[in-house]
Amino acid sequence: MPLCELWKLWLGQKMTTSLLHQKQGLLFTEAAYLKSGWNLVDLLVLGAAWASFGAEHQGINLSGGSLLKVLRLARILRPLRLVKGNRNLRVMLEALFCTLLPALYVCVFALLLCFVGALIGRAIFGGQFFRCSFDVAYPAGKAVCSGVHLDQEIGVMLPRAWLSPAYTFDDIGRSVMTMLRVNSNKMADIYRDGMDITGRDQSPYHNYSQGSSIFFVAYVVLANFFIMNVFASFLIQGFHVQNRSSTSVDAAYLLFQREIRRIQPSTRRFAPPHHHISRVVRKIAGGRVFGAVSTSCVLINVLLMLSDNSDKPGWLATLLFVQSCIFLVVLVLEVTVTLIGYGFGVLFDDHWKLFDAIILVGAGVGFFVDRKFTAVFQAVRILRIVPVIQNIKPMRIIVTSMIELIPKMANICLLLLLVLWMFASFAVHQFGVIKFGQRVGPTANFETFAAALATGYQIIFGDEWMNIVDDSSVQWPYCTIQFNSDHLFNYTGTQYSFGDCGSSYSFVYIAIFKLLCQYMLLYLCLGVIIEELKSVTDELGHTEDSAWKRGATADQIQGLALIFERYAAGTTTISIEAAVSALLWEFPTPLGFNVGLGCHEREAYDRAAQKMIRAELSLLLRQRLTFEASRRKNGETVWKRVASAVTSGSWVDPPRRFVNAITFEEAMQTIFHWRKPSLIPEWERIRRTEVLEEAYLMACALTVRDFLRGLVAQRKCDELGNHVRELFRLRQWARADRHRLRASALYGVVRAEMMTQAERVGIDPSDFFFPPAAKVSVTLEPFVGTLDQKVHLHDRAAHFDANAQSLVDTAVPRPSSGLDAFRRRAAQQIVVCRFIHPAAQPRR
Repeated sequence: MPLCELWKLWLGQKMTTSLLHQKQGLLFTEAAYLKSGWNLVDLLVLGAAWASFGAEHQGINLSGGSLLKVLRLARILRPLRLVKGNRNLRVMLEALFCTLLPALYVCVFALLLCFVGALIGRAIFGGQFFRCSFDVAYPAGKAVCSGVHLDQEIGVMLPRAWLSPAYTFDDIGRSVMTMLRVNSNKMADIYRDGMDITGRDQSPYHNYSQGSSIFFVAYVVLANFFIMNVFASFLIQGFHVQNRSSTSVDAAYLLFQREIRRIQPSTRRFAPPHHHISRVVRKIAGGRVFGAVSTSCVLINVLLMLSDNSDKPGWLATLLFVQSCIFLVVLVLEVTVTLIGYGFGVLFDDHWKLFDAIILVGAGVGFFVDRKFTAVFQAVRILRIVPVIQNIKPMRIIVTSMIELIPKMANICLLLLLVLWMFASFAVHQFGVIKFGQRVGPTANFETFAAALATGYQIIFGDEWMNIVDDSSVQWPYCTIQFNSDHLFNYTGTQYSFGDCGSSYSFVYIAIFKLLCQYMLLYLCLGVIIEELKSVTDELGHTEDSAWKRGATADQIQGLALIFERYAAGTTTISIEAAVSALLWEFPTPLGFNVGLGCHEREAYDRAAQKMIRAELSLLLRQRLTFEASRRKNGETVWKRVASAVTSGSWVDPPRRFVNAITFEEAMQTIFHWRKPSLIPEWERIRRTEVLEEAYLMACALTVRDFLRGLVAQRKCDELGNHVRELFRLRQWARADRHRLRASALYGVVRAEMMTQAERVGIDPSDFFFPPAAKVSVTLEPFVGTLDQKVHLHDRAAHFDANAQSLVDTAVPRPSSGLDAFRRRAAQQIVVCRFIHPAAQPRR
């Protein structure tokens, strides 16, 4: 069995197993598997694959092979499964689905208008577009269009014929096709033919009927401009509805969500060096003078490079070479200063510093290999001016919006590519062997998948798609039905079951493709741009308000991020307790309790909101821990990690100092929901209904837990108080005990004597004292040897003897047993012995 078929079996078995083991149920539960449209797409693809696979291997001929052909065509839906795993693509596609019904109404109205235009055109221009093929000018016409014509260039006699162009108004079908061509901005030839008509069966004359242009102009204005703009407005409005940004509350809420995603607390994964030189260099590199000099050098370098040309004089070539060397040295110095001041870790913390390092490496390599590379890299460095531009608030907002627009446009392009992919797959299967015609040929065909992709791209962006429709719908006798002896006379080649004929449904297919890609997706792209620009205008026109009546500004969010940064301690997360207590206490009103001037206000409603914030943050923590546990249980492959990183835009998880850590975005969203309910849209409140129910239960559970923990804390406090009181009574008793007082007095006398001896001998008094935890053990063993053996006394015990200085280096005989040494020490010192009987066992 081929490897691809084994892959089909494995894939089908895996999907079937996952379907049968779905925890949410199959059909009758609230979150049933079959209630999701994306799951239905999976089942459709799987069912078609299984049916075609079984029919192929069992040799079953389904309706002469036509049904099997349809089942094979269902495979082109496989790219839609990629949309299921990408949330951003799903949002775009769902926004497109929201506009299908109104777009269908607009299309129906456009078709009705097209039929009306076709009927009017049939009445005005019917039968008047005919002309003679050769040399019959006005006022002559059909009556003299006969005989032959001598072509002087090729020397051939050609017959004259009374012909009509490809697009006319001779019948209703051709009239509709002509109006569709006018509607697709391919109207130049039709427009000229309409202005040249003179009458039925008469030859045309240049601009004879200029009044006919009124019909085409009126139709273009009504059908092309008005209807297409209505179509675009429906798509844009559908995208707005999908993003729920129709009211001022929606706009304020979405602006807040956008700002907290864009503004994040700054973190440094690599600490800068702390020695003196680095601190001085860091102060210089962070100053305005250094930044101004760097930006000026970049601008001067680019301006001088703009003066380069192919015919430059020698002095200009020398000047450009010198300035290139100078600015390369300046770039080296700038990168060196940055690395000395901030360390190599700054390349990972600051993307612009990494950008400068890459430019330096590329320019340096190009300087020694090819000067063109140096010029290219230095020209690219003009992007370094972007951080300077961001210091201007309007420019910062526009630049940020353009950067945030890139992922959305990439999603639309990816969706367009998926549709184009499915179109190319279908076109190769249906039109791969059609014969070449007036447009289908070497530059536009469907013979291979790559050629079909290129042809689809040409159709989207204005190629002669109607000519491609004509070539794709060619039928017998202008083509061959099948390449075999049954359909070709005297055919002796390989017997094939296909020919080079097209399909009569090619117009429907290509028209749907053009409508979907050129109009719907491209207008959806326009809707995304308008939505982003609308947010830019809202932010530029938004004035700062301490009460947040119209939402928060970027500067206010930045201030909240700085407060969060103080408690995050170099990371991107803080604990839930810090978020509930410290952040709410530090945040200014209306999010926090800080009313300014060191004053805070917290009423009953504020305390209740604080409990609910803590409960919802605990829910978020539980969801994340559950997700991480399931990911560890199922095993996350490298490809899944890469796909998740591409979808989320983050390649590494943020460092978390605590198990119950939350991010800035999670904390801000939760606090905003409970502290500013007036800015929560209706659709968001509906979405949060289930969350609120769980949050109420979690708040009750946390209240019970706090109560029980309070009881435990009270019990521990009572136990600790009793223990402290016992210690206090013991201390009071010890201070009044006569035996302890006598021992303390004796200890004072001994200490004074030891201090006196230390001063007399000239040693440190601390040598007389052993630490309380020290344990000294002495092993007494019998002496084996002769009495004339001598030892030198160098132990600390010699310091206790009044004649210790004279005993040093004195030869003395070793004692005959350990008891003698014990007796001698006991005569001069206080010795405490502990006797342990050999039969005694340690207590377990």
